[in-house]
Amino acid sequence: MIAGPLATIDLGVIAENLLTLQIMCGNTEVAATIKADGYGLGAIRLAKTLYGAGCRTFYVAHLEEALAVRALHADTTIYVLHGIPKGHETEAFEKNITPIITDLGTLTRMRETAKNIGKAIPVNLHVDTGMNRIGFGATEWNMLVHTPSLIDGVDVKMVMSHFACSDEPLHPMNEQQREKFIGATKHFVSAKKTLANSHGVFLGSQMHFDQVRPGRALSGTNGLKGLKNALSVHAPIIQLRSIDSNGTVGYGATQRVQKGMRLAALAYGYADGLHRVFSNSDQTTGHHFYLHGIAVPVIGRVSMDLVMVDVSKVPENLVHVGGMVEIVGAHQSIDDWAAQIGTIGYELMTHLGNRIERSYIEVKS
Repeated sequence: MIAGPLATIDLGVIAENLLTLQIMCGNTEVAATIKADGYGLGAIRLAKTLYGAGCRTFYVAHLEEALAVRALHADTTIYVLHGIPKGHETEAFEKNITPIITDLGTLTRMRETAKNIGKAIPVNLHVDTGMNRIGFGATEWNMLVHTPSLIDGVDVKMVMSHFACSDEPLHPMNEQQREKFIGATKHFVSAKKTLANSHGVFLGSQMHFDQVRPGRALSGTNGLKGLKNALSVHAPIIQLRSIDSNGTVGYGATQRVQKGMRLAALAYGYADGLHRVFSNSDQTTGHHFYLHGIAVPVIGRVSMDLVMVDVSKVPENLVHVGGMVEIVGAHQSIDDWAAQIGTIGYELMTHLGNRIERSYIEVKS
């Protein structure tokens, strides 16, 4: 009997998805973005699997993530999206971790480090092409490309940017960003170029350049064509209850229950990453999971360690303590689940709590 919620990750599917993307992208390198603990699935397990499937370039957000991935293999290229924290430049260089530079101030630090160690430091330059988040803005980029001394001591291996609307294939900003990227990168002829994230890969080969860097697409959880889903999430029933008189359920008495209803208590709550907004009340309904393919509505408020569901429509002989209720799986994707509360699957994946056991299906040899 499983004590708490369980996330099952099929590593074989992840390896297969990488191969599908490699075939789709032809001669373009497929790097792997495994930030946020591999989008909640376990960055180290994903890195090992992807390495075994041929991936040799990884993107993470923080230096700590990069150091953990570096400990696995010496022959990989690891880019840090947020750059290297001040004071850790030499450590990153010695560990062969490549900073992504987003502004002139950070570039100055790298030049000074290169001067101190007497060696050129490989870098990836991030130019903003319209997202207005991080990356060199137009003014700083213009200064950079017209002042060669600003890159003295650094070796520009890659120039990157990031799509704002790649999940909307017809959005005009996709082509606008592509054109801006081409214009910005023409000043770095020898550097490789990368623009496409997961959805960007599917905008066409004109967006691929030298490298694409899918993240969530590797798990197939965003429903992109040709990729398989590698994730399911279940929670165990720890108690069953038949309501013997009309009343309410849960904190705040926000939802009424009627005599004869059958409820199941699941070991799954907001301490596990189940947002409180998944609660139902007499005024809010529609949030649900599945048991034996039958929708089971959430009843009342989500609490720290528990959530109640109505199993009245499930045949009684199919409901038992220890049974696993599907949160994400064959009957609803993580994006379907997220849509119930007006958010996105990325948020829910990265909020899968530490108490959720990760069970891995290994790659078949």
